[in-house]
Amino acid sequence: ALAEATDPSDEMYCGSSWLDAFENCHEPCPSGEDSECSDQGWSCQVYTGCASKLGIYSEDTGDSEEGDNLDPYENNFCG
Repeated sequence: ALAEATDPSDEMYCGSSWLDAFENCHEPCPSGEDSECSDQGWSCQVYTGCASKLGIYSEDTGDSEEGDNLDPYENNFCG
């Protein structure tokens, strides 16, 4: 089965850099225009996705084993 295509406008977030927008998901900017960003230090970053929506980072600071697997060297494999 083919995966559903996502709307590119769902992947645009404001931030001071691409990484900032990805990690913090400050605010969406679906038109791709910097004017949609409320902070003057931000610009619209394209194809960022949003880490929390993608389930990559968790705000939970408890003693969860889930956070133990964040080392990229332990989770990337060739093949």
